[in-house]
Amino acid sequence: KEGGEEGKEEDKKEDLPLKYWYNTIGKDAPIKGFSSCGTTMWAGVERYMWIDLTAGPISYGPHTSGDGLVSEFSVPHLDNFQVYGTQDHSTGSHPYAFVQEYLAEVVAIVGKTCDTLIEPSLHHFPVPLVKNLKLHLVHITNNPNVRTKHADAYGYMDGMPACEPWDTIKRELGDKGRRIVMQGQTLTYNRSVVQLNDCKFCLAAYAAAMRSHTSTVLRGNLKTQVHEYLDSKELHKQLLTFLDKGHLGFAEAVGMTGWQHGSYSNEEVSYRDEWTVPVFVFDLKEEGLILLDRFNQATSFPEMVVAVQTQSMAAAVDFQCTDEMVTMNPSDASRATLAALMQTVWGVAPTHEHFSGKSNKTELSYLWSTSRTPFGPFSSSTKLTFAIIDAAKRNMVYSALNASIAQVSKVMEQYAKFGKHIEQVLLPSEHLHFVRRWNVLKFKMSRTGTYLSLLNFNTALFYARSMRHDVKAIQNAVLRAGQFVHSYVGCLHDEKPSVLSFLVYVFAGGSLVIMAYVLVHSLLARRRAHQFKKRL
Repeated sequence: KEGGEEGKEEDKKEDLPLKYWYNTIGKDAPIKGFSSCGTTMWAGVERYMWIDLTAGPISYGPHTSGDGLVSEFSVPHLDNFQVYGTQDHSTGSHPYAFVQEYLAEVVAIVGKTCDTLIEPSLHHFPVPLVKNLKLHLVHITNNPNVRTKHADAYGYMDGMPACEPWDTIKRELGDKGRRIVMQGQTLTYNRSVVQLNDCKFCLAAYAAAMRSHTSTVLRGNLKTQVHEYLDSKELHKQLLTFLDKGHLGFAEAVGMTGWQHGSYSNEEVSYRDEWTVPVFVFDLKEEGLILLDRFNQATSFPEMVVAVQTQSMAAAVDFQCTDEMVTMNPSDASRATLAALMQTVWGVAPTHEHFSGKSNKTELSYLWSTSRTPFGPFSSSTKLTFAIIDAAKRNMVYSALNASIAQVSKVMEQYAKFGKHIEQVLLPSEHLHFVRRWNVLKFKMSRTGTYLSLLNFNTALFYARSMRHDVKAIQNAVLRAGQFVHSYVGCLHDEKPSVLSFLVYVFAGGSLVIMAYVLVHSLLARRRAHQFKKRL
């Protein structure tokens, strides 16, 4: 329409910014029972990501209290920096000052993205490189139609019951773990189904970990509710105790033959020949809501992964997205189990956690939690993005590199407690060999950093692992030099005597002279007295 009040009102409506965001579709369709939170940014399985600065804004994060809230000002929205002219309101202008402010906000969000995705923190350290890694699913269920069965060496089982968390793990890691394994590393899958009522150790661990929480809620009137949950630490303690005690036969009862558990030092843990990681999934047919520690469907531990799922309806969690409560599906622990496995085996930290060196603590930010990630309550995707896969491989390289650096640092400081530098104790014949090995070690360390920056993790791991030979050669050279180092007891001499020390010496000398004079005088007096008695 042209002219009139109606036309002006319609023109004003057309000038209003359009709010929009993206939802998961296709292969990333929301899992039943999960609320899908919109997103304005995306990270792909392949090596790409994008942020739509004109979409949104979307606010999401903790509902009642907590850190990591993403508000409408967390992402630099273009409309917030739009400055309209005084005469023509249809076109906007961007003065220089506002452009600089907008660019500063863009740089800030790029920096947060680097901390979260490009160079994320480690969940734990070190992360061992395992030559033969075996993931074993222990599917514990109280379904009366399921009996205890163990798969063969190839992971095949007749009448295999469905287990969505296990299928998700195999799909995301790939056949034989091809998406995540390093060169020379093998990954195998195996599983077993255990009837909960027939496994006395499973029942004992489950009963010992059961807890209850009482809360008062207001629903028309005050009402007291009792919620049951599992203590993950107690459950882990019980399961690990049963596994370590081989005479109990728990490992064989759940189909895990050859279970080994031992302590590893920091130098040894960077590499293992074999490692079996059990994934315990308690698949319960109760309709009540049972979680781990009241809030989690799966928990990561250094030796295993523990998960639980029930037939409960969708439950609300203490998070909000666009002022709506976020829900979860207690009957499907696929995302939580996959996330816990990535933490246990590869040390991948959750997407919303980042360790800050300035504050020396872990900080929370759910900025990228609505994109593809198995971590957090906002995303419904089970996909492993390139950032998570790269972090898993990078952590293994870091661990191998740190092990060599720690060993050579220990060797270099071996004679520091004696006040000697390493070059002062080396024999002339060993000094040249030491310098050559040291230069090769520095070269390999530099090449490791170069290939890490090129995302060539296999070559970077090759150089990091080959540093062990140079470290061993340096250790042998230092040990041979130590054969000619002997300890002795001596007096400490002050090269610059002070006035105080001079007075001490004078006082000590004078005291000795006086004592000698008194001693001689007393001896002479006794002698004269003895001679006088003889004359009488």
